[in-house]
Amino acid sequence: MELIITIAILLIIIVPALNMLYFSATTNLAAQAALDASIDLQRVMEGIKGCDDLLGLHKDGNEHLLPTDNSIRYAIEPVSFYDVDQYTRLYHIQLSKVMDDEILLEMRGTTIIE
Repeated sequence: MELIITIAILLIIIVPALNMLYFSATTNLAAQAALDASIDLQRVMEGIKGCDDLLGLHKDGNEHLLPTDNSIRYAIEPVSFYDVDQYTRLYHIQLSKVMDDEILLEMRGTTIIE
């Protein structure tokens, strides 16, 4: 009888602890994936903004895969109402980090190209 009571008490303590451990590990993996996606998108956004010719990327507003990383989709669209002169244009940039056909994170930005 004492053995059954001891096992019951241990189960009452161990089961919630294992559940908490599983939940923590799952949450940690999701947070790590989001952080990695954020770092990747920030790197690409800064690379696009830092180039004078937008790295030869499509600027038609449609979504395309990034040539150097197939897990990142981009769309670059010129803003027609913001033309400073014939050489200076404003572009909207949208980036998406995709894994298993599911969007992990999206990032938007703008840049001016002269």
